[in-house]
Amino acid sequence: MKKCVAIYEKSVNYSGYQILQEIVFRGDKSKLSKYAQKKLSELKLDSKKKNNYVPTFQPPKRIKRVSF
Repeated sequence: MKKCVAIYEKSVNYSGYQILQEIVFRGDKSKLSKYAQKKLSELKLDSKKKNNYVPTFQPPKRIKRVSF
C-alpha cells in the first residue's frame, strides 16, 4: 500500500491540495491507522502551505426513509 501511495503522490507532483481534492474521507479519523492519520495531516499541512487552503468535506447526507 505504501508503495502505491508513493507512486500516486509522484504522479500528482506531491500536491497535498490535489490529493485532498481527489480523495474524500468522511469517517472517523481516529479509526485510521497511524500511517494514514500522519499522511492525512501531512497533506493538510502541504495544502495550507502551498495554497493557503485546505479542502473540507461535508459529512454524508442521511437519506430520509419514507414509510408507506
